[in-house]
Amino acid sequence: IPSACDDGSIAQIKLSASPYSVLDGNEDAEMSIPTIQAEHVNIIDEAVDNDDKSSTSSSTSQFRPLEGIYGIFNLPCSGPHAVLITESEEVYTSPQADKSPTAIPLLQLRRIKSLEIVPLSRNRLHMSHNETMTTRNGDKTKQRMMPTNLQLAEEARQLKLLRNSFKEHDFYFSVPNEEGIVHDISHCLQRSFIEWMGRKRQTSKDASNTSHRWWLPYVMEGGSKSLETKRRTVDPRFFWNEQSTMSLLQPLMGKTDEETATQSPYGLLLDHVIPVTSAFVGIQRGINIPSPNTSTSVKEKYDQLLISRRSKYRTGTRFTRRGVDGNGAVANYAETEQICFILRDDGGSDSSDLKEVYSHVQTRGSIPLHWSSPADVKAYRPRVYIGVDPVVQARGLRDHLLGELWWYSSSATKKSSVDEKIAARRRLLSKVTAASDKDTKISMVNLIDKHGDQGRLGNSFDAVLTAVMEVYCPDKVSNIGKLTKRKEMKPVIESNSVKHIWYDFHAECKGGRWDKLSSLLDQVTPTLNGQGYFSAVPKPSEVVVTDWEVKSVQDGVVRTNCMDCLDRTNVVQSMFGRYILYRQLQER
Repeated sequence: IPSACDDGSIAQIKLSASPYSVLDGNEDAEMSIPTIQAEHVNIIDEAVDNDDKSSTSSSTSQFRPLEGIYGIFNLPCSGPHAVLITESEEVYTSPQADKSPTAIPLLQLRRIKSLEIVPLSRNRLHMSHNETMTTRNGDKTKQRMMPTNLQLAEEARQLKLLRNSFKEHDFYFSVPNEEGIVHDISHCLQRSFIEWMGRKRQTSKDASNTSHRWWLPYVMEGGSKSLETKRRTVDPRFFWNEQSTMSLLQPLMGKTDEETATQSPYGLLLDHVIPVTSAFVGIQRGINIPSPNTSTSVKEKYDQLLISRRSKYRTGTRFTRRGVDGNGAVANYAETEQICFILRDDGGSDSSDLKEVYSHVQTRGSIPLHWSSPADVKAYRPRVYIGVDPVVQARGLRDHLLGELWWYSSSATKKSSVDEKIAARRRLLSKVTAASDKDTKISMVNLIDKHGDQGRLGNSFDAVLTAVMEVYCPDKVSNIGKLTKRKEMKPVIESNSVKHIWYDFHAECKGGRWDKLSSLLDQVTPTLNGQGYFSAVPKPSEVVVTDWEVKSVQDGVVRTNCMDCLDRTNVVQSMFGRYILYRQLQER
């Protein structure tokens, strides 16, 4: 694919066959990444005749680093542009469970530092368009017309917007590895482990089926957007370059032959496309765990990661984007996962290895109703406008609840044998002695005020939620099915699976009384205990890939919101996360 060079020429880019990879643990080994071979070709002036185009000459070749492909964007005049990932930096690599130099780390997280926008047109003539003209004899001919200044100005504006959009995000990705567990950063650790266990079981039945390509399930099912397909591929909520890869996916849609799809030119390019996520990542390394016998003796330590994934749906700043859309996606939605790696500490800085892994997920998002609060320069607090159509409100909230249940509750979907085994192991190994509420799968913690416009919004949300739970409870759905004799039943939401906790943060914590947050924690603690958390331990293995045993899984999620899902939500989610961390360390 051609690339524009600094000297105004066009470079011919040639991708290597191997995707992004990391060599073995040798200290002197360098990172092996694909390169692009640039063969310079002079730009053909649009005024030159066809006979003069043969005089094009080429110069020497040069190589430029390439770590992956972000996607393809189409501009109105110059056509398709490839966005290439040319530089990234290592953010975190999890310690290995064994000292083997060929062992694969559980998680290799990188942040994109540099993206390059490359035009794919061979020359400026591709920026033109054809117009059909009729001659005096009545013959129709096509005449190539160059774009107007207005069209070029519009393309420059769109290109500027594209550049600015990349600068406003921190994009992260996980280094893909055929034999690893975490293939992309869009999925939480628990979902990656469950998918790995299912893939491992399928491989044991069919030894030839060892390929894991993020795009293959989507292509083989003809672009199906079913939830089952979404679980086996990249999470679409946090797959920020999904739309830009559609031009590569569309030609392969519906192909049932895996070999044909993977060997096609589009398949080879898709192997270099890396799913990226806009996120915040915070890391604390080497935190000491005091021994239970003495407070001075330290035998273990842990690394803690906080990954907050930002949804690509219904994006926008506060005041300009609020509430839910027609598909159940809400504004300001983010999935926050805290990961704890327990390490053995043998006394040396480089002697620590992985002992245990823990993970817990929370979510946040705007109140799932149709509402808005447009900014007003005359008012410090803009007025809140709430939709008046009860059917539209109920559908938006219903779709949002079904999505949350599908992604975070194993009991809301049809369990596979892997899920059933994990759930059984969780029941056997559960050490929860405090009060627990295992029925609540979605705990919706609402922190807005109980008076004024926020009070009206909260009362509306509570009323719509009550109506949705009454309509979609199992008894109601079953009776409707019997009366109408429909084969396709409505989706079922268990009456006790969703709980609404309305806590007026400003009123309760007025005057800096942060200690009063303990009353909120007391209300949510049974739900946190019932939902549990994810944990896994490595098992000794003679092969390269470390075998793992899943000890427990998280079944449900606590969803927190305020008006903007910022300050109040941060305080409360940090309190919940701290409680879960203490519990994980105590129940080891």
